[in-house]
Amino acid sequence: MLAWLAFIGFWTPLSAAACEKIRVVGSDQWIPFAYTSPDQPDKPIGIAYDVVRLLGADLGVSVEIDVGIPWRRIELEMDNGTADLLAGNYWTEQRAKRWAVTRDFASDKVHVFVRKGEEFSYSSLSDLIGKAGVIPAGISLGQEFDSFKPNLDIYEVKQHTQMIEMLMKRRLDYMILPLYSGNLKIKALGYGEGISVLPTPVSVNSVHLSLSRESSCVVLLEKMNRQIERRVADGSIQAIISAYQ
Repeated sequence: MLAWLAFIGFWTPLSAAACEKIRVVGSDQWIPFAYTSPDQPDKPIGIAYDVVRLLGADLGVSVEIDVGIPWRRIELEMDNGTADLLAGNYWTEQRAKRWAVTRDFASDKVHVFVRKGEEFSYSSLSDLIGKAGVIPAGISLGQEFDSFKPNLDIYEVKQHTQMIEMLMKRRLDYMILPLYSGNLKIKALGYGEGISVLPTPVSVNSVHLSLSRESSCVVLLEKMNRQIERRVADGSIQAIISAYQ
């Protein structure tokens, strides 16, 4: 996806100060991109965090990663420059205006999950009208879904575990999650035989990094884009992705 290119022209460095350390924020439950394990909740794991570490080494910048921060606080810190970089997010027009979004380095499919035996026909978002659903609180599930969301009867909750429990307790008809992350969490909770994935994706989203426009590290945007392009071309990023498959 190349839509991010249209917004690079809006970016003007706010400071010429050197960026020697990047404070990174990100999710703790978005498998395989940005997450933690139950036995090591403070250890950041995932494709996006590994890509940030790789780019930090390439650019000679140290990386400090904070995990376990609520999504709305992540957005606030990205907006005010308390955080320098968000490790892993989908591209949306709003985000490209708020933050300095890098080129993409991966993609992620988002799907509808339902109770097994209660599947329904799904080919477009309009098929969800009249049904009750749940999504992760505060995050984007893609530009098209975000625009259509006001038409839906949908709850937002913080934890994927809570979403799955709501579905299995019949409090709603469906939930929407990234495919890989959703499947792993469902299996971990022992519901692998009780939940089905509808085959048509809700969205297929490019995955990016974002720099805060209020951070001195925003000056690294063009260098990061060049390094991402180089590391995609030489197979380094694919090697990171493959390690999580």
